[in-house]
Amino acid sequence: IQAKMQSAVVLAPDEHPLIRFESTRIDVAENGEWTVFGRLSIRGVEQELSFPADVQLEGEHMLLAMGVVNIKPEQFGIKPVSALGGAVRTADVIRLEFSLVGRKEGE
Repeated sequence: IQAKMQSAVVLAPDEHPLIRFESTRIDVAENGEWTVFGRLSIRGVEQELSFPADVQLEGEHMLLAMGVVNIKPEQFGIKPVSALGGAVRTADVIRLEFSLVGRKEGE
């Protein structure tokens, strides 16, 4: 499974060596819940995402955001990979855990 995932057919790491997330904004609801918005790029395919985050402010200029987002590989053109006649296969949903560090612009 690992070899297939790293092949040119699935993740194509030679052509697309980076998985990239670019945050476009963070909203704070009246109840104090934070939502991160941005673009995730896997294998050259970019998708808009939004997800909840636990955020901690560090002083006046920095914040730390942590959370989990679930994605479907098919959204990024990745077909399921299987082995042993389908007895072992990749998940339909991938769980991404993240930690983001942000700082006030100009700091």
